[in-house]
Amino acid sequence: MSYPISEAAFLAGVPVDQLKSLRNRDQLPFLSPGAENYDRERLDGRTKREWARFIAEDCVLLAVARRLGEQVGYAEGLPPSTTAKIVDNNRTAILKAAKNPGWDVWIGYSAGDFGFNLAGTISDVAEKIAERENEALAEGRPAPVRAFLVNVSQVVREVRARAAEAKIDFTL
Repeated sequence: MSYPISEAAFLAGVPVDQLKSLRNRDQLPFLSPGAENYDRERLDGRTKREWARFIAEDCVLLAVARRLGEQVGYAEGLPPSTTAKIVDNNRTAILKAAKNPGWDVWIGYSAGDFGFNLAGTISDVAEKIAERENEALAEGRPAPVRAFLVNVSQVVREVRARAAEAKIDFTL
């Protein structure tokens, strides 16, 4: 199933004008230049700026990127170019969580002197950060100093709720 840009924006919780702007600036998590999962054939010979139909997986990826870029309380969100990279690099974990509900899955990125992607339950993520902290300290490097996380499972529930409310068929 594919969706026109207006439905994809609605499902992802992104204003249509913002989605068009992200597309035009090559800041979509699945069409960003150098993206690991960039699929030129999926563009059907069109340029990125002409691309106007999206599949369910795209809507989920857009919604996750939106949540990483959103201001929460006084904490600023990340810029679109960064959210696109984080989502692209965690694409497999995001889509697996979206298609297989169960424990809530979190994805994100932690950084300090070095950076690394995060995916798993909140306990898995905390454990990975602790492992990297111990490795860094053992090697005499600084430990990670910050992490950016989003609950993918909650984002997917929100996308599904918007689809149900608008009676849009949403199947991953």
